[in-house]
Amino acid sequence: MSEQLTPAYPQRPDSYAIRYVKWLRDSGAAIEAGPEVVALLSAVVWTEDDLYCSRPVNFYNEQLCRASGIETVHRLIRVRQKAIDLCLLSYKAGKKRTPGKYFTLGMPSDSLTKRQGNRKETETKPQLSVSETETKPQPSIPNPIPNPIPNPVPKEEKEPPPSKEQDAWIIPEHLDSPKIRSLLEDFARMRKSIKKPIRNRRNTSVCLKHFNDPEHLAYAIEYCIAHEYQGLKPDYRPPSAGNGRQQPKTFAQQRLDNTRKAAEEFING
Repeated sequence: MSEQLTPAYPQRPDSYAIRYVKWLRDSGAAIEAGPEVVALLSAVVWTEDDLYCSRPVNFYNEQLCRASGIETVHRLIRVRQKAIDLCLLSYKAGKKRTPGKYFTLGMPSDSLTKRQGNRKETETKPQLSVSETETKPQPSIPNPIPNPIPNPVPKEEKEPPPSKEQDAWIIPEHLDSPKIRSLLEDFARMRKSIKKPIRNRRNTSVCLKHFNDPEHLAYAIEYCIAHEYQGLKPDYRPPSAGNGRQQPKTFAQQRLDNTRKAAEEFING
């Protein structure tokens, strides 16, 4: 049957709800009762605590299902009967428009021993103990917890190496010579040393068409290598070329000339 003879509502100690939940754990009653019974008892005892443990609490079946996390009313009836058989719950059934009355039992003046038939208030009942041979439920999470699969780190896309066509210099016929090719390779190594490598030699070779003679081109390449310039320009001419116009000095050369001039002026007084 789903109803027991309801004793008078007992006097509760201070912090009863916390004491009761802790007692369920420490006494082993939670293991024997199971998680659904513990959820049902927790819903009842915390509602008692909300009422300052002044009277039994009232629940319709649907309300108690929501409060305890039990899915259906039929399952609630089975769980409630198990709690009553363990002497952990007092229940008085309600009617169609009257909720049932509940309060918790078992702490330590009450009994957890399974009994058959009706129970008397004055009956002395021993405290429930968990059998040592009882099989403990397996944890829902395996031990040890497997490491989650890490998200793959996307690999940085590297630039494809230049093809043979891109890696070849395109030198006009009137400028092509072993010396020019050697200077161009030196120019490529210089660009790589200043961390500005030549990605496509075919495109860089376009500037070679602006040079008229190999000597002019050789001087421009040597000038760029010496000053670590990135671009080959026909403006870089030897001092004797270009109507006697001299190549402009670099900042380092100007600073060196100014230092020498200042030293000569200091010495000559």
